[in-house]
Amino acid sequence: MLEQFAVMYQASTGLDIVEPAHMELAEPSIATAFTRAVAQGATSITVAPYFFFPGKHIREDIPALVEEAAKMHKG
Repeated sequence: MLEQFAVMYQASTGLDIVEPAHMELAEPSIATAFTRAVAQGATSITVAPYFFFPGKHIREDIPALVEEAAKMHKG
C-alpha cells in the first residue's frame, strides 16, 4: 500500500521525485529515502505521512527522523 500511495502521490502532485519510506522496522528507511531523493537532485524534502490515525509518530517521531536524515545532506 505504501508503494501505491507513493505512485498516487506522485501522479497527483506532478513531482518528479517521490520516494516511499518506512518509519521503522523495514527498508527503505526515512534516511535511505532521503538519500535517494537527494541523489536524484532533490533540494527540498516534503514528508507525507501515511497512517490510519494521527498521533505521536506524526507529531514527534517522523519529524525527528527527518531532521536526523537532513543533517547528512548540506543545504
